[in-house]
Amino acid sequence: MILVIDDEKIFPFKEAGKDAVYARTIEEGRRLLGDAAELEELWLDHDLGGEDTIRPLVLELAARAFHGDPKPIGRVVVCSLNRPGADWIVSTLERYYPVLRCTDPDQLHDLLGPGDAVWYQR
Repeated sequence: MILVIDDEKIFPFKEAGKDAVYARTIEEGRRLLGDAAELEELWLDHDLGGEDTIRPLVLELAARAFHGDPKPIGRVVVCSLNRPGADWIVSTLERYYPVLRCTDPDQLHDLLGPGDAVWYQR
């Protein structure tokens, strides 16, 4: 399973033959992450609307891994246009998980193949 924690983006997973579940808030992301036995991929955006960010959840994942109980995740994909935020996520998680960064539509096409993503709906 792929879990996406992002308040707005929609990715063309179906075109790539993959199934994904979306969490639009950090609380929903925590619940879905906790319910999943393991994840093929975890896609993270830094900014989750208003003042909310993914940082508390990233710190929880890093602390769990540091203490020898990492969540089984095949890879983390950081897909955020907030470059400093994306850098922070990558630097926090890369010692525990394989991490890819996706900061523009061209990189997304490299990961998923052809298909249109909705980056922001505003």
